[in-house]
Amino acid sequence: QLQEDVISYNSSISACEKVSKWSLALQLFDDLRQRELEASLISYNSTISACAKSGEWQRALALLEDADATATGCDVISYNAAITACS
Repeated sequence: QLQEDVISYNSSISACEKVSKWSLALQLFDDLRQRELEASLISYNSTISACAKSGEWQRALALLEDADATATGCDVISYNAAITACS
């Protein structure tokens, strides 16, 4: 049986970003958290990028704020993706 982990979620979210499926990326991100897996910086950045690529700037900024409030924090990639979302 395949066991879900953060890495598989991150890969799936990243794939959604590449094909502009922001809503599916958000669903996967929410599922990751509901399963009580700890979202990584990659989880946040991939989901922020998926929203940014699709013009969902409000969702991207909400995720940025959420990441900043957790131990995960933000990095240059997080901020660049959020800036892209607002452009």
